[in-house]
Amino acid sequence: MTKEQQFIKETDELKQLTKQVGNSGVLAWTAGNLLKIVKEKQDFIMKYKNFDNYTKKVLKLSAQTVNNYIFISEKFSKQEIGKLMLITHLQVIAKIENDSMRRFVLKCFKEVELQQNNSQKNQSYKTKLQDVIATIAMIQESDIKDFSEGNEDKIKEIISINIDKGKQEKNRIKNANKVIKGTKNKDVFGDKFKPKFFKSISLLFENEPIDEMGFVALFCMVFKNLKGIEFEWQNELITFDSIKYVRDRFPDAKIRCKTIGEKKRNFELDIEFEYNSYNYITHNHFKSDKNCDLIICWIDNTKTDSKIGGTVLVNKLPPVLSLKNSFETGKIEILK
Repeated sequence: MTKEQQFIKETDELKQLTKQVGNSGVLAWTAGNLLKIVKEKQDFIMKYKNFDNYTKKVLKLSAQTVNNYIFISEKFSKQEIGKLMLITHLQVIAKIENDSMRRFVLKCFKEVELQQNNSQKNQSYKTKLQDVIATIAMIQESDIKDFSEGNEDKIKEIISINIDKGKQEKNRIKNANKVIKGTKNKDVFGDKFKPKFFKSISLLFENEPIDEMGFVALFCMVFKNLKGIEFEWQNELITFDSIKYVRDRFPDAKIRCKTIGEKKRNFELDIEFEYNSYNYITHNHFKSDKNCDLIICWIDNTKTDSKIGGTVLVNKLPPVLSLKNSFETGKIEILK
């Protein structure tokens, strides 16, 4: 077979392969490996001048997509990649600088996903990108430094925790998707709002929030009831005073506060709103260099979760205020 015939054969393979890749990590690796071979041979130069022209005109692929495929093929062997692993997941794992950590995390992900897939048959949960990001963050912030068989159970437990959180969030959204029958517009809403305290709010807010936007609206509505309640903050009794602002970038808000007692002083707290507190981790806010004093959420599923309560990362997060808990108790309770 001549060089030209080999080039035509490899190009035809790439055309077929790149049409099938989708978000499959295994197929992305295969495409990346063949792209790397073609790039090194440079048989495309005479007709297409450079590699970018060749991949764009012949394969209809952007330079970024080509680079992603090649990057994955260079960081892993094909055998390391589980059949359930997606391209986006591999891209995140591939960026782990520690070589032994990178390979060990992928190995553990492969085994956990296969195990969970086999146990749940056709009802398996597909791991989300945020699950992978949160897992890597927790491992990097943990005290695990030796990525060998001895720590395999610890790594797998962290992976399972984040996959479980992803499942819970998926099920929550699924359960919240209640359709009003007999209407043209299909509206999504939460359970009927029946608070034990601040009951007057339910006259204005009929259903429990199901996402962050709805939660923030509810918080702003009930703030006038919360601002007179004393609670402990850093060994002082304080109260909320006013909301200075709410915005769409991290941190979401700033609340003015004042101390109770003889030595009165005013100060401000930087606030991040989350529907559930664990989203602070999945959104990677803990990596920001901007200050956040308090997570205010509808549901706390971080500080009260016994599985993750002792992890190094969770212990580094800001305190948490669950608004749902306040509607149950009539108090402001800060979880540290």
